[in-house]
Amino acid sequence: MSETLKNISVFSVQNETIGMTKAPSKVQVRYFRPPPFKEGLRRFASLAILAYFIGFVVMGVVASFGAIQKSAARQIPISPAPTALEGSTLQLAQRTHVLVWHYLTHVPDPCLSDARAKNDFQRDQCKSFWDRLQDLGWVAAIPFLFAGGFIFFAWDGVRQRFQSARKKISKGKATGLAIVADPPEAAPDRVGWWYGVQPITVQVADGKQVIAYLAPEAPIPPPGEKVALYDWGKIGGQQRFFAVLYAPHVAVLQGG
Repeated sequence: MSETLKNISVFSVQNETIGMTKAPSKVQVRYFRPPPFKEGLRRFASLAILAYFIGFVVMGVVASFGAIQKSAARQIPISPAPTALEGSTLQLAQRTHVLVWHYLTHVPDPCLSDARAKNDFQRDQCKSFWDRLQDLGWVAAIPFLFAGGFIFFAWDGVRQRFQSARKKISKGKATGLAIVADPPEAAPDRVGWWYGVQPITVQVADGKQVIAYLAPEAPIPPPGEKVALYDWGKIGGQQRFFAVLYAPHVAVLQGG
């Protein structure tokens, strides 16, 4: 990949400027604005479901722990009868969800507020009820934490990658120039899918072709068009590049 970087650097233009000098602090980059969250949610939904299922299995494993078993079987006179957690890992997970939902929908009347408790005995019983529900509730929340955590970290990674691209454009940190190949569209890949960007094929100095990525809002340039290449860092263990059309009025937008 270092050879590729060396080849791309040949395209650097010494006497031309395309917004590659350090831009004013108020320059607003037109490209690589963070996409709407709903787009990322739609793209990552299927993987979030997988993360939920993994969390569901983990929940079943945690539900088999002695402390959780003891909490589930605790006898509390004021509350609905406890249900023992038993069976396979998936059965334990399913029964944990059912049990938590049952307790949530059958809260004893004296436990709805402290004022409804008639005496200290009922207050102690209510405390035991809420403690048990809290213990089981954290276990039941594991699948949702897995799915939500996956979406959060995946989306945050996309946002940071887009912010990195915007900073490099605004600071003029281009690697050099390349020529759009014919045809310009490259085969869809996991990087393009993950970040919602369009892969294109560009040709560098010695005739070699590399893949670069366009921002979602950027039109696909025609074959033979010049693009400025920027180093996008390593993604999936490989060095990646993104492309911006070679024109000052397209690369940056002056204004507040």
